[in-house]
Amino acid sequence: MARRRVRKVCVLALVASTGLALPAPCAVAAPAPSTAPHRAPDRPTAPNSSPNLTTEPHQPAGPGRAGQPGMGSVGALLAELQTHYRAAGEASERYHVIEKKLTRQRRTTQRLVARLAEARAELADARNGAGRLARQRYRHGIGFTSFSPYVRMLLSDNPSRVLDEDHELRRADGRIAALEARLADTEVTADFYATRARQALSRQQSLADRRKRQRNVVRDRLATVQRLLASLSTDQLAAIRQLETYGSGTVRGVGAQAPGALFTPGALDTLGAPSADDALSAGGTPTTDRLPSAEGARAVRYAIDQVDMAYARSAGDPAAHDSAGFTARGWAHAGRDIPRTGPQQWRRLPHVPLTQLRPGDLVLYFPGATHAALYIGQGRVVHVPRPGAAARVSPIATNPLLGAVRPDAGRRALHQYTAPRLPGARLDPARPARPARPAQGTRAAR
Repeated sequence: MARRRVRKVCVLALVASTGLALPAPCAVAAPAPSTAPHRAPDRPTAPNSSPNLTTEPHQPAGPGRAGQPGMGSVGALLAELQTHYRAAGEASERYHVIEKKLTRQRRTTQRLVARLAEARAELADARNGAGRLARQRYRHGIGFTSFSPYVRMLLSDNPSRVLDEDHELRRADGRIAALEARLADTEVTADFYATRARQALSRQQSLADRRKRQRNVVRDRLATVQRLLASLSTDQLAAIRQLETYGSGTVRGVGAQAPGALFTPGALDTLGAPSADDALSAGGTPTTDRLPSAEGARAVRYAIDQVDMAYARSAGDPAAHDSAGFTARGWAHAGRDIPRTGPQQWRRLPHVPLTQLRPGDLVLYFPGATHAALYIGQGRVVHVPRPGAAARVSPIATNPLLGAVRPDAGRRALHQYTAPRLPGARLDPARPARPARPAQGTRAAR
C-alpha cells in the first residue's frame, strides 16, 4: 500500500511539473529591417509611351549629342590630345626662347670677334710704328747717342744740323713713348676681347646644344600626338575634329553667360558688341562689326586665304606651323612683326576686352596662353587647332578663353570694310583640306 501511494504521488508530481512547462502561445515577431539597399521606384513613364525600354530605337552616339553613348570617350580623347598640344606648345615656347637667345648670342659673338680683329690690327699697327720710330732714332743718333748735344756741336762741322737732329730725336722719343703706351693698352684690349670672344663662342655652342635638345623634345611631343591620332578610327577622328571646331569653352572674367554667347556667330552682341548680319558666310557684304585697321584687314585676308591649307612640317623648326606662329605670320604679311609665341604675345602686346574685339586682334586660350587665334569678326576666329594641322574657322569660344591682345593698338580703324569671302562652306568640320599651293612654299596636302 505504501508503495502505491508513493508511486501515485510521483505520478502526480510529474504531471504537475509537465503542465508548468507547457509552451506559451506563439508571439508574432516584428519583421527585421532589411539589409538590402533601398531601391528607388521606377521613373514614371511618359504618357503614351511604352515602359519597355528595349522597344525604343537606339540613337547613335555622335560628337554633337551631349550625353549620348561614346561622347565621354571622345571628350576624353580630345582632352588627352589637348594636353599633348599644350605640352608641345610649351616645348615650342622654350625652343623659340632658346632660339632667340642663340640669335642674340650670335650677334654678340660676331661683334666681339670684329672688335677683336680691330684690336689685333691696331696692335700690329702700333708695333710697326714703334719699330719704325726706333729705327729712325737709331739712324739719326748712331755714334752720338752717348754724348750730350753740346759735345756733338763742338765736334761737328755743322752745329745747326746737330741742333736739328737733337730736336728730331726728342720728338722721336716722345712718339716712341706714346706708341709704347698705346701698344700696352692695345694688348690689354686685344686680350680682353679674345677672352670675351671665347666665352661668347662657348655660350653660343651651349645654346646650340640646348636648342637641339629642345627641338628633339618638341619632335617627341608631336610624334606622341601623331601616334595617338594614328590609333584613332575614322569616326573618332571626325568626332574630335568636330569637337575641336565647335567645342564649348569658358571665358575668364566675362560672366557665366559668356561661353554660350561667344559660341555662336554674331552673338558677341550680348557682350556689348554691335549687332551684325553674318557677312562672312556670304562674303562681300560690309559688316557692322568693329572695323579693323588697314594692317588688321591685311592680316585677316591672309588668315582666311590659309583656311584648309595643309602645311608640311619644317625641318628646321618642328613646330613652325603652330597656332601662335600662324598668327605671327599673318601679321608679318600685314607688315608688322609680333612675338612668335603665345605667352610672349600675351605679355608684350596691349590687352583689349573681349567686348571690344575688332578683326585682326589675337585671341589667347588656356591659362598659359598656349593657343592663339586671329579674330576675323562676327564671333569667329581662324586658328591652327594643333601643330601641323590646316587652319580652320571656329567660334571664338572653342577653347577656354584667356583674353585678347591688339598688335595694331593705336592705329585708326578703316572707314569702310568688306569682309573677305571664306573659301567653301562655313564651319564645316567634315570638309577636307584643300590641296597645297606650290607657290606658297612648304605646304603639302594633309
